[in-house]
Amino acid sequence: MLCSYMCIEAGLQAYQNGYSIVPCNPFDTKNPPIGQVLYIFYLSKILDFLDTVFIILGKKWQQLSFLHVYHHTSIFLFYWLNLHVGFDGDIYLTILLNGFIHTVMYTYYFVSMHTQNVWWKEFLTLSQMVQFVAMNAQALWLLYSGCTSFPHNLVVGYLYYILSMLALFGMFYIKSYKRTALVAVKDASGKVEKVRVEKIEKELKAAMPALEHVVCVGEGQSSLSAILSLKTKPNSNELSAVALEADVASSATTTNEACTQAAWKQYCQAGINKVNSVRSKDVGKVKSFFIAGQSFSSAGGELTTGGKLDRKGISTKYASEIAALYK
Repeated sequence: MLCSYMCIEAGLQAYQNGYSIVPCNPFDTKNPPIGQVLYIFYLSKILDFLDTVFIILGKKWQQLSFLHVYHHTSIFLFYWLNLHVGFDGDIYLTILLNGFIHTVMYTYYFVSMHTQNVWWKEFLTLSQMVQFVAMNAQALWLLYSGCTSFPHNLVVGYLYYILSMLALFGMFYIKSYKRTALVAVKDASGKVEKVRVEKIEKELKAAMPALEHVVCVGEGQSSLSAILSLKTKPNSNELSAVALEADVASSATTTNEACTQAAWKQYCQAGINKVNSVRSKDVGKVKSFFIAGQSFSSAGGELTTGGKLDRKGISTKYASEIAALYK
């Protein structure tokens, strides 16, 4: 609600005072129209530190990344500077854009409390990057148009700061959404072949609707194996309605119960056999698997903060189970 208010208020103040979307708006040093909403925006950045507090209290160290700490600390300091130096004029656009992005972001957090499948989370990160591009476009215009209404040195610092944010979010986006997963598997002759496993994982999920996640492993081994997680209720290890309605003769109601039951293992083996039957190369076939005893989450170390598979974290967490598959 606060983010929505700041976004709307910044836009209204800009409109009522004749500010334009084109940079180089008037800067009132005595009665700045944007001053009040900027002060509220600055205070809201103190509230953002609660995210960090909750991460530490919950011991969710996977989420305490450099990007998280840098972003929350630096933006607080930068808007302290804006509050004292750049408190009117073109600063309205950053409040409007950032307020809108945070409104969408907190909406995502609310939705993710009720479902693990938020299809648009990738576009949230993209929208944040578009925000940074718009902010830098504004800064470049101010620098190269000869505008003198907004403090020059502040614009230069702002430009480099937002460039750093764009670079960090860009790296996060590539790591979370665009990196191709390859597993190096040995064929019958001992030759190593890198297998693109994401397509195989999608095919396995399509063959077994009760699965939430599939992770293919087998780096340096003679075959692929799979770690399977079943669909559960949000933030729970209780099986979801989809999993309970699957064609499995089982009384299990949780992942911990299902992972040891023969009926669920038969269900998964049948799905794997179906996918293997259409693959021509042995290196692309899954030869063994196990069902994880809990749902995947960022807190558990299996997912990134963007909701994608953290393959390194999964391999580390289930190292002993994976090793047992190759004995």
